[in-house]
Amino acid sequence: MAESLSVSLPELDVRLCGHGGVAELLRRLFHDNPLARDPTSPGFGWVMWDLAPIAWLIDPSWVQHDRVRSASVGADHRWQPGTGEITEAFRIDRKAVFADFFSRVQ
Repeated sequence: MAESLSVSLPELDVRLCGHGGVAELLRRLFHDNPLARDPTSPGFGWVMWDLAPIAWLIDPSWVQHDRVRSASVGADHRWQPGTGEITEAFRIDRKAVFADFFSRVQ
């Protein structure tokens, strides 16, 4: 689900260039990220994983979710059905999340 929150270098440059402070820090982190082999290569995007839970708190309608049965690890170290339920997120509205994020950073 959160993997859809990928952003490219050109998108960051367009949205954040010239906005100072946090915007410039984010651009620099993207440009200088040692895990990014070549952030200028076609199709490269960096997933901003941390936005997903914050976006869910800001506006729950951006995240499609459902209640599902929980799981646990048994004595045999295998997954087994749990006794409770958890909330599982399975889709996020990328457009809404990034529109909000960029407006706040700018």
